[in-house]
Amino acid sequence: MKIITSNTSHGAFKGIVNEINKHRGFLEENVVLAPDRFTAFVERAILSSLKEKSKFDSTFDIEVVSFTRLANKVLKDDVKKCMTPQGSVMLISQAILNCKSELKFYKKVAGVDGFAQELYAALTALRNSGLSSDDILRQSESVKSSRLKDKLHDIATIFKHYIALLEEAKKNDSTTRLEGLAKRLQDDPTFLKGKRFYCTDIYEFSAPELAILKSIAENAEDFTIAFVSGKDKDGNENPNSHIYPDGLDTHENVVKKVERICKGIHIEKEYIDDEILVEPFKTVSKYLFSYEKPENPAEVVQNGVQKICLRSAKNRYDEILRLVVDIEKKVREEGGRYKDIEVFVPDLAGYAPDLKAAFLRYEIPFFLDQKELLSEQTKAKYLLLALAVVKSNFRADEVLDFVKNPLFAYNLELGEKEVFAFENYVLKYGLAYLGSEKAFEYCEPKDEEHHYQKPNFDVAEVDEKMQNLLTADENVVPKAVYQKLVGVLAPLKYTTSKLDDKRKLRTFVEGCREFLKNTDEAWTAHVKTLKELSKFYEKAAEQVDKKLESALDEIAEVLGDSEKTFADFVQIFEAMIEMQKIALVPTYLDCVFVGTSGSRFMALGDVYILGATSGSLPAQTAGGTIITPKEEELLDATAAIKIAPTTSQKNYTAKYEICDLMKKPRGKLVISYPESLDGASCRRSAVVDELQGMLVKNGSTIDVEKIDFDRILDSNFEESERDSLIKGLFATKKASYHEVLRHALASNSNSSDMVLYSSAAATMDENDDAKLRALDEDAKKIDSDKELTKISVSQIETFYTCPYKYFLAYRLGLKERKKGEFLNTDNGTILHSILEQLLRDYRDGKITSSAKDDEINKKVDEYFDVAIKKNDMQYLLQKEHTIRMLGKLKAECYVRAGEMLELLSRSKFKPYLLEARIGKGAKGDSVGEFAIQLSNGKMLPVTGYVDRVDKLDVQDDKPMFTIIDYKTFKSITLTLTDVYYGKHVQLYVYMNAVKQNEDMVPAGVFYLPLYESFSKDDDNKPRPRYRFVGHALDDDEILNAMDEWCETDDGRKKALPPFTDTGTKGNASSCRFLPPESIKAVGDYALKIVAKGVEAIDDGFIKALPSGDACDNCQFQDTCAYFKTDARSTPAIKNVNELM
Repeated sequence: MKIITSNTSHGAFKGIVNEINKHRGFLEENVVLAPDRFTAFVERAILSSLKEKSKFDSTFDIEVVSFTRLANKVLKDDVKKCMTPQGSVMLISQAILNCKSELKFYKKVAGVDGFAQELYAALTALRNSGLSSDDILRQSESVKSSRLKDKLHDIATIFKHYIALLEEAKKNDSTTRLEGLAKRLQDDPTFLKGKRFYCTDIYEFSAPELAILKSIAENAEDFTIAFVSGKDKDGNENPNSHIYPDGLDTHENVVKKVERICKGIHIEKEYIDDEILVEPFKTVSKYLFSYEKPENPAEVVQNGVQKICLRSAKNRYDEILRLVVDIEKKVREEGGRYKDIEVFVPDLAGYAPDLKAAFLRYEIPFFLDQKELLSEQTKAKYLLLALAVVKSNFRADEVLDFVKNPLFAYNLELGEKEVFAFENYVLKYGLAYLGSEKAFEYCEPKDEEHHYQKPNFDVAEVDEKMQNLLTADENVVPKAVYQKLVGVLAPLKYTTSKLDDKRKLRTFVEGCREFLKNTDEAWTAHVKTLKELSKFYEKAAEQVDKKLESALDEIAEVLGDSEKTFADFVQIFEAMIEMQKIALVPTYLDCVFVGTSGSRFMALGDVYILGATSGSLPAQTAGGTIITPKEEELLDATAAIKIAPTTSQKNYTAKYEICDLMKKPRGKLVISYPESLDGASCRRSAVVDELQGMLVKNGSTIDVEKIDFDRILDSNFEESERDSLIKGLFATKKASYHEVLRHALASNSNSSDMVLYSSAAATMDENDDAKLRALDEDAKKIDSDKELTKISVSQIETFYTCPYKYFLAYRLGLKERKKGEFLNTDNGTILHSILEQLLRDYRDGKITSSAKDDEINKKVDEYFDVAIKKNDMQYLLQKEHTIRMLGKLKAECYVRAGEMLELLSRSKFKPYLLEARIGKGAKGDSVGEFAIQLSNGKMLPVTGYVDRVDKLDVQDDKPMFTIIDYKTFKSITLTLTDVYYGKHVQLYVYMNAVKQNEDMVPAGVFYLPLYESFSKDDDNKPRPRYRFVGHALDDDEILNAMDEWCETDDGRKKALPPFTDTGTKGNASSCRFLPPESIKAVGDYALKIVAKGVEAIDDGFIKALPSGDACDNCQFQDTCAYFKTDARSTPAIKNVNELM
């Protein structure tokens, strides 16, 4: 037997190849053991190496196998059919159900999702350590911790039931198969005779594998095994030797294990000092993770080339962008090959979407060595979501997840648009369960004159079919989608009349098969779409059918006759495919290889390490959840239960993998990290700090290069290097379009950037260039072939808040999606409706200010029911929480109604017009028609509704009036600044309309905030009061007529806030007193600013220019590409003269 060690994995592998080459011949049998994942890779590498050294053209005398393949080869027909790991999880789930009553510690979590998967990992670790269920139970007696003892009892119990189920099903799993091989070779080593065995690239062995190696060492013609060592040729240990396979550790390392099992066998040892390990990689090999600095740091510049580079990027996007630009330069300028570049990413799952997108934009062939989760594939997820819908009895959350799967939308006429309409409906009415069509009876009527804002289909370029969808009654499309949903799920639903009915599992399996069969047409179309995107997606999709069929076959074969509920079946099926993965192979001979921990890197060229952040590089595990690291240590110290590898050994192995990778490159090594991820700042890995401590560039500490493509022209690059970066940035038409578009939508550009990105137009496709030029115009204005024929003041106020917000709300007709929740603003809406009815009855003499509480409360009850119906809130009455909220609100409304009547009794101004329409076609109260004159002389009609006009009859003079508009929030203001910038001009426009049509004199314009306070009768807090916010005529007699308390100083709370409790009048921020000429001046200015806004709208101006903090509460935050950009300042206006 021979043990080869080397200072590199390349040297160790070369030693194996040299040994094989010594024993080539027609009668020789050379068998190479390699990891399951790398058998094909090792085979290619061996054949490639031997081709250069051997005189033999054929390789029939060499076979590369894994332990699993060796078991199949030796046992042949004697081996039982082997369970997949997912099948083992399924069987463990069944074992847990069978022995649940026997459990002590895990009884409560026995059916929790993911528990079987975690237990499978723990059992595998125990079995790989050579422990049986009896061993675990026996050794647990010496454990003092009752908690740990109960844990071990449960693990052993489930383990025992699992093995029984395995034998009952006449199956093997991966461990029992290797145990069978070990026993066969021990009892009958005939197979090993005359063969030479070699082992490479395996650095941890399970107990069965060690038993197999022992038989090989004792009975084979020869046995050679190779490891990477943390020592030099003289046996001196590196400062970081503890991370290597033969390193010092409190536990037995892998080399010692091999030596122990081969005790009594002559072992020859050879050390290979690999000549390819040169500086600066030799220093990295010795010092990384030692946390020691070498006396003489290594120089990274060798023969004029910087061999190791450190980089930081402001975010993941820029980090990946620099990678692809480097690849472009390597291949297109330097004549390199894509396969000469390998990329290591610790968090490959997090980086994969951005990497794929970047590679596709830059037309770079790539392979991600990442097993794709089967459960994340479209078809598998479709089935899982379907099962969840039926299991939950059509709970809304599960239904919405299901219908948004693209396979469901395939057979809908308008596809996902109908799904979105369905989702909007479900959310709007707060539907919790969708068990029948009764859920789709609600339908809000469209009041064209008032509540319904019709979308502008022409501007939004909406086709006829979509228009029909948007204009149909809101429950039509959702009901149709629901009917489709029921039909699609029929194959699953018919398998059980009640969810707690028990059926044979194969019944549920057949239902799943029929469900999947019905998706064939949609799945074929979906795969075709994936193929157009990338071969990577296509290859992943191609394996889905086979994997799903295999999972269903295994359930039917092993547990098919078991009587279970539908929920039991779902739990078993989910456990089976939760962690099942799809392995892919490269689809190109020449492609960039992207891998992660466990991947095999050749490192024949350049190696890039992305995402070198703290906690990610190296990846460190905190241990298992079933048996924690502390419990591992306790078991090791107090019981004969030694779990290998331990958590600390796994972490050492992770460090070794990083060290081995960093010393491999024949080209250069580039390590980068983002300074922020998903908006959160990141700390760089300690690896970067270590490298800075052991490396120098031209004699000085190696710096970290900053990556910022948004400021590429301002960066400290040499001109030639900057030109090369820019050339790479715009290397393809797709990339140019993407980068220019991204920059156009960014908010932090400067003049130099504009020069750079404008020059990129020459590299783009003509159509893309035209789109961008159109976008540049669209950002400021749109072609407007239709002038406004009427305007509402709220539209103008929205325009002045932000022109782009106006465009989204009124030109496109976008509306914020309603959700079936009772919001704080709904309190104000209901209160508004109740006060409107109360005031109408007061005006019409149906109730007086002297009404008793009982009479007021009775009226409020009636008003409340009307308010619920008027605002389409009946569906909320089905929710207990909402009913409680509405009950509290009704009690508040009793108080508020009484206070309003009290305020009316104190005022000589009486309600005159309520909810009065401005414009034609009024069905109730009407102000009359009103128009604004534009600069071209055109009169533009104004539309709208005035909440309330109060009137004061004046003897021998014109009546006076006030405009009152209710607001459902407390923070409303009306300042001269608000009027000047067009944000709040509604009241003054309404004032002019009433003044023109009624021939009355304005006495004030006010907002009246309506908000709940839910004050209690038994507390000492002052009761809430109505406080007007706005502008009033500076005339004490008129002010006293508005609220007679204004002339008193008895401490009572006035309705006009400028009046203090002592009766002193002042210009507080919430109310300003103006003389008649100032009120007129402000009213005139309001008309002018409205006219100016109308003309800007007619001109098509839609540039995003939010005023002040307008973005903070904008309902279009998620839609707007200009969020918080170009906000315009609004300096305060302190007096009326500034409006002139």
